Amino acid sequence: MNRRQIMMGGAALAAYGTLSGRGLTGVRPALAADEIFPEDRFLGDENAPLTIIEYASLTCPHCAAFHNDTLPQLKDSWIKEGRARLVYRDYPLDRVALTGALVAHCFEKDEAYFAFLGLLFKEQRKWALSQNPVEELAKMAKLGGIDQDRFNACIQDEARLDGILSGIKYAQDTYGVKSTPSFVINETLYPGNRSFGDFDTLLEDLAT
Repeated sequence: MNRRQIMMGGAALAAYGTLSGRGLTGVRPALAADEIFPEDRFLGDENAPLTIIEYASLTCPHCAAFHNDTLPQLKDSWIKEGRARLVYRDYPLDRVALTGALVAHCFEKDEAYFAFLGLLFKEQRKWALSQNPVEELAKMAKLGGIDQDRFNACIQDEARLDGILSGIKYAQDTYGVKSTPSFVINETLYPGNRSFGDFDTLLEDLAT
């Protein structure tokens, strides 16, 4: 599948289930502010007093800016210190991002998953804007030990696809997410990327 074929169906994300040719198979229950879903991927101590939920698209430049510039500082000052944890949730804005999200979930352990996410955001322009994003994703996944058979199975994983689509609907219905990146902290939505200084001030206020 090349970039043109992927992008032709990008608008289907707005209709959720039309991406897979069917409606959603399940509805996610509402959670308390500090609760997460069993399938959620997160960085940090699961018992950290603050939970930052990030909704991001792998083809979003502002999301890449957060991961490349702001997140490393948040890790050092908040996540590694056990003061906060970051929960990453997929909110793909097009089929290229959706395919990347499916590939990332090939990595079962959170450490490897976030390492691959970091690579995707760092090399975003190289793979996401290429003529064949799927081929570029396969090359990158191979570096992490994902062979072609496993790669193919991951991008065709309909259960994972349904989970991502239902997650989009949950984000919109529960928090009013409309764009990426968007962050939810203590059930409050903070849309858009922010500097580390802005995050640090916000988290300090919430921690007191």
